[in-house]
Amino acid sequence: MEPHVDENTIGVAAVLGTTFTGHADDIQGIDAMLAGLRDERGLDVPLHVDAASGGFVWPFLYPQTPWDFRQNDLGKTDATFTLNFSTGSAMVLAQYFNLIRFGRAGYREAMRVMQENTRLLAARLAESGQFEQIGPDEEKLPLVAFRLTGERRFDEFDIAWQVAAERGWMLPACTMPPDADHVRMLRALVKLNLSHALPASAAIVRAAH
Repeated sequence: MEPHVDENTIGVAAVLGTTFTGHADDIQGIDAMLAGLRDERGLDVPLHVDAASGGFVWPFLYPQTPWDFRQNDLGKTDATFTLNFSTGSAMVLAQYFNLIRFGRAGYREAMRVMQENTRLLAARLAESGQFEQIGPDEEKLPLVAFRLTGERRFDEFDIAWQVAAERGWMLPACTMPPDADHVRMLRALVKLNLSHALPASAAIVRAAH
């Protein structure tokens, strides 16, 4: 990233919970790099952390990891501001209600349950011998990123189509970004209503056969 930052750079964005695998970018490393550019070259480039999903996961599952304003400043203070557009406030009010209702302990428990179910699904997939996981031991969103092992007559996109046709499940298949676009993978997002009783892994394993 560093070679691409110069006096024309208005900001650098890092993602807390990437679309592809659910992992976080190296936010601490990027922050340190930008601080070094400021001290060495006088380039004061702000860091924006995209935490649209991870912001409700990391504080409860990985509270020891700095990614927020403990590490990154707000940039500047504006005396006034204007709104170029507006939208309904229903979702803001609904989220406010949830924060009051569940509190920190409630959200921590919800994230813990999703993480536990994620680990169970990952273990079942690993036991099948059909798949390998991508970054299983790293901090990430409650999802399992995995791909087929060995040579097959079909690929991850075939599995995604089959479980959608047979079960109506959305199991996204994708290729990784440039320079890793030879890697195909599946991504199973675990929500709170995915319980131990739901035999998701068994259906995916059958599809792989």
